Amino acid sequence: LQKPAIDEPYICGMMTQNCDPHTAVSKRADEYRKVTVLTDASTTVSEMLHLIALAGLSPRVNLATVEQALA
Repeated sequence: LQKPAIDEPYICGMMTQNCDPHTAVSKRADEYRKVTVLTDASTTVSEMLHLIALAGLSPRVNLATVEQALA
């Protein structure tokens, strides 16, 4: 990500409560101007757990849908 000068990565994946937050708030993420978690491109075992994880991330990173990110 550093070679092409990416300064605003978008994160998505499985296990919203695990992989996404560990990547989004890691020490390495501090190197970027803005980090965004794509809420509708991430998932987990239940909708409730997904929403709880996103609520926990919301004060630390930007949350957006894929459509919002592409706009």
